[in-house]
Amino acid sequence: MTVFNLPIENLEERYSSQWNIGFPKEFEALHVPYVTVYPDSYEDGWIKNGQFLDVVQTNIFKSLQMAQLLHHINLGEIKDGDVLFFHDLWNPCLEMLFYVRDGLGVDFKIAGLLHAGTYDPCDFLTQKGMGRWAALIEKAWCTEVDAIFMATQAHHDLLLNSGRVSQPPNKIYISGFPLFQQPEDVPLEEKKNIVVFPHRLAPEKGTLDFDLLKAACSPHLPGWEFIRTKDVCQNKQEYYSLLRRSKIAVSCALQETWGIAQQEALFHGCLPVVPSRLSYKEMYHQRYQYQTLEQARNKIIHFAKNYDWLVKEFAFLNTVNRCAIRSDQAITNMVMIMRQQEWHV
Repeated sequence: MTVFNLPIENLEERYSSQWNIGFPKEFEALHVPYVTVYPDSYEDGWIKNGQFLDVVQTNIFKSLQMAQLLHHINLGEIKDGDVLFFHDLWNPCLEMLFYVRDGLGVDFKIAGLLHAGTYDPCDFLTQKGMGRWAALIEKAWCTEVDAIFMATQAHHDLLLNSGRVSQPPNKIYISGFPLFQQPEDVPLEEKKNIVVFPHRLAPEKGTLDFDLLKAACSPHLPGWEFIRTKDVCQNKQEYYSLLRRSKIAVSCALQETWGIAQQEALFHGCLPVVPSRLSYKEMYHQRYQYQTLEQARNKIIHFAKNYDWLVKEFAFLNTVNRCAIRSDQAITNMVMIMRQQEWHV
């Protein structure tokens, strides 16, 4: 089995640059033969139109990448049992591979990570009205893709309950997602009285709720700053430095499949305050979860006044370990599944 590694485009403000370095290193450590397909003619950039990816640039990237991948197929370099592994399965070029696979009769496999889609009512794609056409495409993908890796049970269940999966879901796996930037990679900094919102400024991330929490907590926490990272950080280095200086990280997300931003804050010593929904229910101890904004307000105030004691307390360490283990094991889990070569049809 050779894995044809299909990254998403390198973006400074996302985690893709780290994935695009980290996945090959993990494949090598696990003795997985691989070929990375990354278009030479693509110029990496920033998100100008969109949120998770740039809606125009990502399609330019995917088209160039698919052309390069099809060239490998045309040369006979992709054979029965090889795996085309997508870092993001939500890819409008997938239909080309279904067409070529059936037309040539080459039994290569298609696998990858599914981050989001129109099966999630709070996702950017759904909010833009793409469900009217993407629902049927997502159903086709769930039929033809050989292995779908998902971050958490919550995300897995969301897909299964959406009507996109029309057959037994025995090729949809809960693998976790990797996170390559962890505290040992960066120097320590002195903690300040900062409550941070580490997410992108999008409606599904609950930005306005964080503003409400700032207004509710500030009278009780004189001298504390409430900072949205996207308001002040120009690059990843500034972002990580702010996390290292912060004491509390708050999420108000309506849509979350794994929660990389919150985990990054957690690994840098921020006490988490997260809603009791989505992936957070299985990733974080209950004492860090809230159901109402009033509960979130009370937790933030309590955590702020007891930070030094709480970071030494067992439940915080347990939460860090729970997230770290699932991140560390994610690629190994995917490789083990791909190596089985007992693909469900």
